[in-house]
Amino acid sequence: MNYSQKITLLATITVNLNVPEHQTKEQLNEWIKSDAARIHFIDHLKPASFVDLKVVKAASEADLVS
Repeated sequence: MNYSQKITLLATITVNLNVPEHQTKEQLNEWIKSDAARIHFIDHLKPASFVDLKVVKAASEADLVS
């Protein structure tokens, strides 16, 4: 049987992205909020990207899927 449970994770994520040249941290934080940047970012996520993965919140119940 499979169950679904909502969880909230806290993780350090490290990925290499092609970004606009000469960006400050503040400019990159604004850039990553754009739809194009988010899609690009998500496409580069891999299991090895996640470091120090921790569950910070979990639903009290799990739902039966099958």
